[in-house]
This record gives sequence, structure tokens and C-alpha cells, in this order.
Amino acid sequence: MALLDRFRTLRPPWEDPDPGVRAEAVRGLHADDAALVATILKSDPDVAVRKAALKKIDDVALLSDTARSDADASVREEAGEILLRLASESLDAAAALQAAELATEARQLASLARTARTAAVRELAIGRISDAKTLAVVAKTAEDPKVRLHALERLDDPDARADVALKSEHKDVALAALESVTDRARLEEIAVHARAKPAARRARALLDALFPAPRAEPLLRPRAPETDETPEERARREAHEHAVDSRRALVLRVEGLGDEDVLALLREAQDAWGRLPPLEGRPAEELRRTFEKAVTVVRERHERGQREKEARARADKEAQKGELEAREKSEKEQKERQNHKRLAEICQRASTLAKAEGAALKDAERAMREIRAALQDPGPLPGKRERESLVEKLKQTRAALYPRLQELREADEWKRWANTQVQEELVAKMEALVQAADLEKAGIELHVLNDRWRQFSQARKQEAEALWLRFKAAREALQARLEEHRKQMAAQEQANQQRKLALCEQAEALSVSTDWLRTADKIKALQAEWKSTGAAPRKEQKKLWERFHAACDRFFTARKQDLERRKQEWGTNLEKKEALVAQAEALAQSTEWDKAAEEIRKLQTEWKAAGPVKKSKSEAIWLRFKGACDAFFERYKSRDQITAEENARAREALIAELEAVAASREEAPDDLGPRIQDLLGRWGQAKALAGPKGAKLNERFFALRDRLMEAWPEAFKGTDLDPEANRAKRAKLVARVEALVQSHSEAGADSSLSLADRLREALATNAMGGRAAREARWREAVREVEQAEAAWKRIGPVPGEKGREQEARFSRACGTFQERRPRQPLSASLSDKH
Repeated sequence: MALLDRFRTLRPPWEDPDPGVRAEAVRGLHADDAALVATILKSDPDVAVRKAALKKIDDVALLSDTARSDADASVREEAGEILLRLASESLDAAAALQAAELATEARQLASLARTARTAAVRELAIGRISDAKTLAVVAKTAEDPKVRLHALERLDDPDARADVALKSEHKDVALAALESVTDRARLEEIAVHARAKPAARRARALLDALFPAPRAEPLLRPRAPETDETPEERARREAHEHAVDSRRALVLRVEGLGDEDVLALLREAQDAWGRLPPLEGRPAEELRRTFEKAVTVVRERHERGQREKEARARADKEAQKGELEAREKSEKEQKERQNHKRLAEICQRASTLAKAEGAALKDAERAMREIRAALQDPGPLPGKRERESLVEKLKQTRAALYPRLQELREADEWKRWANTQVQEELVAKMEALVQAADLEKAGIELHVLNDRWRQFSQARKQEAEALWLRFKAAREALQARLEEHRKQMAAQEQANQQRKLALCEQAEALSVSTDWLRTADKIKALQAEWKSTGAAPRKEQKKLWERFHAACDRFFTARKQDLERRKQEWGTNLEKKEALVAQAEALAQSTEWDKAAEEIRKLQTEWKAAGPVKKSKSEAIWLRFKGACDAFFERYKSRDQITAEENARAREALIAELEAVAASREEAPDDLGPRIQDLLGRWGQAKALAGPKGAKLNERFFALRDRLMEAWPEAFKGTDLDPEANRAKRAKLVARVEALVQSHSEAGADSSLSLADRLREALATNAMGGRAAREARWREAVREVEQAEAAWKRIGPVPGEKGREQEARFSRACGTFQERRPRQPLSASLSDKH
């Protein structure tokens, strides 16, 4: 039961708690497990496990992401090395370029520029190199001529270009680099030591062109002027000159020899000298010595160059030998270290598997095979002690792993037995799925069953083949049905594609419309139809959707922009209308009727010109404005009544204030006189109120005033309201008017006469000339009475009974005078009668 329990809790080795077991499990994964490896690379916390996963990955995007973002620097570095290898070796230009994106170091870029298999990567690497030394290395050693020349084009340093001309073995780049070299010392060095012979020859030619040698003095004296010569003498002279010129040419030829094939050229020159026609005399000897000296100089120079070349060759050979020995030693040490590391890793993995609960059988068997192979041939190791130690450790590990291997084999038998039961169930499900009606669901279930089969693929050998054949046959039958279904779906997708294409065209036609409401409804209907239309072919689905979505977005973006513009206008208009409402509401209670009515009408005109506002606010702002206007014009209709009420309220307020002053007090207030005078002034300034109500208010106000004056007359002394002073003034006026009435009392007496008597008296008066004097006397009396009435009005009030008596006497006297006053001259009356 312990073994069964362990089997039930078995989990994949890449999920084992031990990092070593997980790393070994990752190394055993196959190419089909790429998704699992990617998950492990992203999620496993152990660096060794992630490095093992890196070696199983060739996805450039995943490697790039790891090289940028992994938490461990060594993992990032290893991912970068893998990307560099992919960029160099891949023939897929796109993948290689993507892999080369992370290459930034000069060493990496130089390697890519020299060895990458795709031209695009080589060009990319050259474009990123900025270091002159690295560019020179690429120019000298790159395999691709275009890369060499491109690197040389980007190389601006004259010394580096000269170094390329000197050390490059490629003729094309060496000659191209040489064209920009003008330094004499550099050219001489290249002419002697350049590895590319054409570059050496070109350097000598440039030296001759840029730094020509001084012209040699003529070897013969100038020829004497010609004299009369015989033909034989001229022939001898010309033969002599030809011999001299030939020898001189050979001398110049020898002096101009370079290092290439010098000995052969010298032999040719010496042979040519020996074949020349004989020449005697001093010039011949001087030319011979010059020729021999030139031959000796060139030969010595050549021998010196050969010695230097041999010395360089010996030095290079010694250096190469030392480098080879060092390299061989380094490689041997590296192999020993690698082999030591390999054997130690084998021991570590085997020890981990021996202890791990979730170890896999194939991992344990592989580890056992590796231990046996290592014991048979351990390989190179640093020393005998290390070898013996590792061999002993391998034996101990094998002894520890063997029991675990046996246990895993037993567990594997149990697992195969359990997997057989699962496979029988999967076969039954697959055979039932062949007849399924819902093929979409069947396709999904097919993938699930395939995954499950792979998970439980190991069954008992005697039953595994038959179960697999049944599963495979059912799967193929289902796949045939699914293939037919896919064809039908493809035809339907083609129809859907045409329908969606038509919807795209309709949406594009509507996208320029400015009829926002109706067009929005139409586009929403198109969107609903798009959703109800089935899928198009996958390669076209995204393009169609992007086209349809872009058309819809254009319309709704334009509508949004228009709405924002209108919102801005609505906001501006709302501000205007709110200002108009505020003015209307301020005018609604005004009592300046005509002015306010004119202002309200102006506001109504401005309201019409203000423009629309947002619908949700239009009704409310309009009702406020209309309410304010209506309120004013309702008041305007009753303006007379409102004015009267306001006047009444104003007068009642003054009466109330006076009543407050007149409230019962033991003594008069200090400022009673000025306060009463102020109230009287304000009463006079207030608008008069007609009718009974006005009379009643006047009666109340003056009754209160009189009561105060009667109560505290002393408070009004010295003022216009002084009762005693006013009474005296009134008494004078009363006496004056009564005197006038008395002095003209004859008018009252005359009134009792008969008309005949009055006529006779008038005739008599006219006859005696007294009529004019009488009229003048009456006019004077009328003027005095009018003056008395005006003065009476200017005098302040006199309260109480005495005041009323004076008022009655004055009124009575004035009335009597007016009654007795002639209305027209008597003569005029008589003429009227007649």
C-alpha cells in the first residue's frame, strides 16, 4: 500500500522541490514540450533550472525577453549568447535580425559582422559599430567583401586605414584602404611589408607619384654642337649615343627595382647589359661602375629584406608555436575541467534522483547509464587523485541509486497497469465521440483526449498495441468527420466574409455623415448585425474587424467632437441665459415701471438671439426667465395699485415711527423737536395718497403730531413747530383778515339793498367818479388776503382747541371776505343786464 500511495501522489519531476531534479527533468524534455519549457523558464526560482530551460528554447522573442528581464545576470548573459549564436547561424533573416537586436558589445557586433550567415544581420552589425579598432578588425578579416568595404567606408581614422592596407590579406579592401594613405613612412612600410602583394605594388607606385626621386645628373657630358660630319662619322656618333642611352636606361631600371622578383630582374638586366654594343672610353667606364653599384645596392637591399622577412617568419612561427602550445594546454585544461564538471554533475544528478520522491524512471535509468559509461571511461581529469576520488564517488552514487531505480521500476509497472485502465476509458470515449452530433465540441474534446492519452501513454506491453490501434482508428474516423465539418465551416466563413465586407462598406459610407442621431442608430444596427454574423476566415477576420471598427470609430469620434463643440456652445449660451435670467429676476420687483418694462423687452430680444442650451437644462432656464418676465408684467398691470400700496406703506411706516415717539413718556425726549421736524419733512416728500385712505392717514399723522406738541410744547421752542410762536403769528393774520373784512363791510351792507337801489348807487358812484377808487381798494384787499393765506400755510401747526379756533376764525374771515368780494366791476354787471 505504501508503494500505491506513493504512486497516487506522484508528480512531474520538473515540479520536484529539489532544483537538481527539476534541472535534470528539464534536460530530458523534448521539442514538443516547448510551452512547458517556456513556463519553467519564466516561473522557476532556481538559476540552474532556468539555464537548463534556456538550452531547450529557440524562440527568439522569449530569449530576448529573458535576456532583458531575468533577475539573474548569468541567465541574462547565457540568453544573450544563445541569441548571438542564433543571429550568426540562422538563415531566417527576420529571426536572425530579431536575435541580433540585443547585441551591443563591440566584440559581439564584430563577430556578427564577420560570421553571420545573413547579409541583413551583417549590415546591421556594421551599422552599430562605432569603435575604429573594431571596424578595422572587421575590414581586415570579414569573409564577405561587401562587409569589408562597408566597414572600411565607416572607418575615418587614417592610421587605422593604413593598418588595414598593411595587414589585410584581402586585395580589395587593402587597395581601397591604401587610396587614402598619404604619409610617406606609412607608404614605405606598406610597400615593404604589406600582406597583399597588390597593395605593396600600389604603395610603391604612390610613393613614386607623391614623392618622386631627384633627377639624376646626366652620366655623359653635353654633346658638343654639331659640325659638318660625314655619314660615317654621324653613324659612329649615333651608335655611340645609342649605346650610352641603353646603358643609362638599364642603370635607371636597376635603381628603380622593388622587392618582388628582384634577383630575376637583376639577372635580366645583367644579361641585357652584356648584350649591349661595345662602348669604350671614360663614359663607358663610368656607366659600368654606376650599373654595378646599382646592382650591388639593389641586391643588398633585397638580401636585407629577405633576412628581415625570414626573421619575421621565424618570430611568427615561434609565436604561433607558443600560441599553439598554450592553446593546446588551455584546451586540455578546459577539457579536464569540463569533464570533471560533467562527472560531478552526473554524481549530483544521480544523488538527487536517489533521494527525490518524484523522480522519473527514465531519468533514473539515464543517470545509471551515465554512471556506468563514466566508470568505463572517465575521460581526462586534472590528476590521479581527482580521478580516483571521482571514480569512488561514482561507485558510491551507483550503489545509492540502484535501490531507488528498482523501486521506480516497480512503480512504473504499477503505473502502466493503472494507465491501461485509463487508456481503455479513453478508447471508449474516443469511439463514442466518433458519433457525436456537436462537432465543434467534439473537436475540443479530441484535443483533450489526445493530451490525456499522451499523459497516460505508457501501458502494459501486452495490451498497449491493441489499445493504441483502437484509439488511433477512432481518432482518424473523428478527424475525417471534423475535416468535412471544417470544409463546410470554411464555406460558411467565406459567406460571412462577404457579408462582413458589405458591412464594412456600409459603415465606411456612413462614417462621413453628420446626421448624428439617425446615423448612430444605423451604425448600431450594423454592429448588432456584425455580432450576429459568424466568423470569417482567420487570416481575414482581424483585417475586416479593424476596417469595420475604424469606420465606426471615425463616425463616433466625429460625433463626439461635434457634441463637445455643441456642449461648449451650450455652456456659453447657458451662461448668457443665466445672466439674462438674473437680470430679469432683478427687474421683476422693480417699481420703475416704464424703464423696467423697456429693459425686460430688451432681455427678451437677447434671449431669442442667445442660441440653444442642453435639453436637460433648457426647460428649467426658460421657465425661470419666463417666470421673472411674467411676474414683472403681472405687477405692471397693477402698477397704480402697487404704487398706492407702497405709498401707504411708506406713510404707515412714518406714522408707526411717530407713534413710537408718541408712546406714553414722563418727559419729552431730548431730540423730540428735530425728530418731529424730520418726520414732517419725510411725510412731505412721500407721494401723496388720494382718497379716503389718504385722508385717514393724514388725520392720524397730524393728530399724533399735535398730541406731541400739546404734551411737550417746550420741546418745540425756537423751531418752526413752536406752538406759542405759531399761535401768535396766526393771531396776527386772523386779526389782519378780520380787519379787512370789517373795513369792507359795506359790501355786506350793500348786499341787503335791492337791485334797483344798488343800480342807483352804482350810477351815482359812476357819476361822481368813485368807481375806479373802489375797485382799486378791493384789489388791494384781495392781494392782502391772498398774502395772508400764503403766510398762514407757512406757519407751523398750533395744536389743541386754540389752534382749531384760530383755524376756524381765519377760515371764516377769509370766507366772508371772499363772499363779499365783487366778482366783477359793477358797470360790467349793469351792461350785462342790459
